[in-house]
Amino acid sequence: MATPIYGKLADRIGRKPVFILGLIIFVLGSLLSGLSQSMEMLILFRAIQGIGAGAIMPVTFTIIADIYPLEKERRCSASMVRHGGLLQWSHHCSGASSSIS
Repeated sequence: MATPIYGKLADRIGRKPVFILGLIIFVLGSLLSGLSQSMEMLILFRAIQGIGAGAIMPVTFTIIADIYPLEKERRCSASMVRHGGLLQWSHHCSGASSSIS
């Protein structure tokens, strides 16, 4: 939901400021999530975290597209997707193994 908004903002004010803004919102949401005192607060702060996360991946791919020529861009993008999938898989496996014991 926030991705198209961040994309338009990145076109208008630049990629780096939008990426940094998304990162700050994400980190702030993460910090507040860790400090939440109730389920309602946690849900609200996770929503803030999600709004920030909406900028990180899409703007990262846009920055890669701007920096690298087409062949290298494909390699970098594929590497990012591969590593992201690996991280999600390892997180899922570690959660599954800890719930078994």
